[in-house]
Amino acid sequence: MLSPPHDANRDRAPARAAPGRTGHAARLLDFLAARRLEFVVHLGGIKGDTESCGDTLLAARQRLLDQSPLPLVYLPGETDWAECGRAANGRFDAVERLNRLRELFYPADTTLGQRALPLMRQSEQATFRSYRENVRWHAGGVLLVGLNLPGDNNHWRSSRTCPASCC
Repeated sequence: MLSPPHDANRDRAPARAAPGRTGHAARLLDFLAARRLEFVVHLGGIKGDTESCGDTLLAARQRLLDQSPLPLVYLPGETDWAECGRAANGRFDAVERLNRLRELFYPADTTLGQRALPLMRQSEQATFRSYRENVRWHAGGVLLVGLNLPGDNNHWRSSRTCPASCC
């Protein structure tokens, strides 16, 4: 019995979508959904290195990710908040931007996307109430964990200013 010819491009994902190109990102999410995956994990970088950290851009990216046909776990990267103090990003306070990401992207104990999955958030523990982005969930009998640990020393400038809960 002969096998059908293999189409090398059939299982190849489209090129990585640049953060500012939402049409490409939407097509990538559709491509992943066509593969019948259980969920998608986005490991930060919802904006480019020189894009603003402003609310308008963040809200637009949240709407894009929330339209994912698959459940989508978003973990922020350093360009999403830790580097927001740079001139090219608008000279925002980085911690304030992290708090805004938490408000926009983590309002519920579920993934983003049209088909949400339940998540357990670190913020369920009183000591870590603000850490909404740190999550765990089960899939296929496996415990998965997502943590926000961008850059060097989790954005703390020195060990003297780093609280014990972060270092």
